[in-house]
Amino acid sequence: PVARRVVSLVLDAGACAAAPDATQPWGGEPVHLDGAHVGTVESASFGHTVGSPVCLAMVSHPEIGTKGFVAGQDGWAVDIAGVRVPATARLSAPYDPKGLRMRA
Repeated sequence: PVARRVVSLVLDAGACAAAPDATQPWGGEPVHLDGAHVGTVESASFGHTVGSPVCLAMVSHPEIGTKGFVAGQDGWAVDIAGVRVPATARLSAPYDPKGLRMRA
């Protein structure tokens, strides 16, 4: 069974706007699910098409391979300089996940 996988995280735009100096990820930040450390941000940048920072994180969890587990969880957060920023997780790209704009 799958125990680790790469997950896309879109940080909450409101939380990032509230503390802009402390909420810009660079990579290496811890990822939490329901308060427990489950992974690390490997890459991060600002997603202009989604209007918020976007991270790629390597996440380890016993249920990470279960269908619907990643998108079905609400407790995702990225710890940036001591500030836990809520995030939305998904396995596909946050913008145009089916690649329809690219094929147009």
